[in-house]
Amino acid sequence: MSGKIWKITENNDDTAIRLAKELGISHLMGRLLYNRGIVELDQALAFLTPSLEQLHDPFLFRDMGKAVGRLKKAIDNQETVLIYGDYDVDGITSISLMIRVLSKFLPGKLFYYIPKRLEEGYGLHLSSLDKALLKG
Repeated sequence: MSGKIWKITENNDDTAIRLAKELGISHLMGRLLYNRGIVELDQALAFLTPSLEQLHDPFLFRDMGKAVGRLKKAIDNQETVLIYGDYDVDGITSISLMIRVLSKFLPGKLFYYIPKRLEEGYGLHLSSLDKALLKG
């Protein structure tokens, strides 16, 4: 453990209590919503029960078209694909989702690599790719 302590900003507003009661959630959750600027029931419902329509267009990411094109080519040619991930919760979740989706199109052709942060650092490194190639 890092020894860090999470601190929730205190507020004296009845809005957090009202939200908690309306949503049937804890007062703490009501405070967290309030601290995020969510003060109306419809805002809270949209935040707590998101829909696909709320997602941003993934093609706003730079070079997303290139990445999709390269994956399509790999699928068409039944190439082996490395999914290079990250050790944190969103990285592992991303790897899991990619494997789940791509395994339908590339059965037996996928492998993943999660670098050891303390040894390999952050980001994509050639030495990490070499290690991944040795495993795959």
